[in-house]
Amino acid sequence: MKGKKRIRKSGTESKAPEKELYFGPDTHKAICLFNGTTDMQEREKIYTSDIRPAIETLVENLIRIYSVPLQHNSYNEVKSDCVNFLYENLCKFDDSRGTKAFSYFNVVARNWLFLYIRKINKHTGKHVSLSDMSLLSKKDKNEIARHSIVESPETVMVDVERKAEIRNILNRINHRLVDDNEKACMQAIMSVFDHVEDIDILHKRAILIYIRDLSNLPQNQLSSALGSIRRHYKKLVQEDLKK
Repeated sequence: MKGKKRIRKSGTESKAPEKELYFGPDTHKAICLFNGTTDMQEREKIYTSDIRPAIETLVENLIRIYSVPLQHNSYNEVKSDCVNFLYENLCKFDDSRGTKAFSYFNVVARNWLFLYIRKINKHTGKHVSLSDMSLLSKKDKNEIARHSIVESPETVMVDVERKAEIRNILNRINHRLVDDNEKACMQAIMSVFDHVEDIDILHKRAILIYIRDLSNLPQNQLSSALGSIRRHYKKLVQEDLKK
């Protein structure tokens, strides 16, 4: 008795459908459509059906990945605030830069959450129990001691004068710039400097993100503008030393 004939599967046999991305090309396209229309009803329709579900999932994933502390805020409150921040920044996304919408808003959401985490940590640090000083680290003790001393009027005056000197240098550099990109970058730098005490800065990258968002320049143009501004700064320093 002959064995059963094997049936070869055709190479054209349908494969299992790939898992659909929650924030893929369709969301990217929807954001471009959102920014391309001024009809408020149409924008609301696009956002509600094609954008909001994606950015909500993005925020949920980042909250889980980075184990965001909630403190007195509820999970829904933190998520809602971050989603609203992304909504307010939809108009800043520029498809012509070649950046994918997911990459752009992933960075924006991540930095918002990092700033939130820093605020929580600062708030927690202000409520350290002082009943047992032996439980505090050397760094904590030095920090407490530093904040226990009221700065002298002379120190405050020096700080004010130093800030005025820096602002003067920024103004002088700004007057020397002729390129529009360099001017936009410089205005962003001056804005960050003027409001530095109101901004939570995590690291150097966070500062660059602030400047990029304020200047609305793509990364390559921003890098070029910053390089030019650094050269102007070095020239000013050399000129001042010769005086």
